Amino acid sequence: MKEQKVKARVLNMSEVTAANPTMGMARNVPMSSASSWQKVTFSMTELEGEMIFRLSSHQAEKLTPGMRGELIYKGEKFISFVPEK
Repeated sequence: MKEQKVKARVLNMSEVTAANPTMGMARNVPMSSASSWQKVTFSMTELEGEMIFRLSSHQAEKLTPGMRGELIYKGEKFISFVPEK
């Protein structure tokens, strides 16, 4: 499967936190941290529809809702988003 490039807009972003099911507790304080990521929804500007990707906080830190640019993905995997200048 090859990379796809489409014009898109960042529609919505939300942080998702998942507790580690093997996380131990000591005095009601977690001994290890939970994992978190950003769920980012992109709206296609030239096609109908939306795509939702799971991004690391590092990948999502430069994105803001309303931002337009080129979304690059492969299958269900987010590759990058290049903002318009």
